Amino acid sequence: MFGVDRFDVILPPGTGAIMAVGASQITAVATKDGRIGVKSQMQVNVTADLLRCLSDAPDICYFIFIFTIWLSNAPDICIAL
Repeated sequence: MFGVDRFDVILPPGTGAIMAVGASQITAVATKDGRIGVKSQMQVNVTADLLRCLSDAPDICYFIFIFTIWLSNAPDICIAL
């Protein structure tokens, strides 16, 4: 959003975790067959208060895992504003 490719967030008081999603950018990557290809990539950061939600740490990791699978299986994600 607004062309910001990555950023860090500050956890507001009373919040257990927050996710920061950067803008998608076209980058050169290696393909499975060893060639150079082009792929859209974005950076996602999760900031969590582990003292507050230490028991929820596995849930945060599982959420990131599912979020990654969801993004990799959705090639054309479009958000209408």
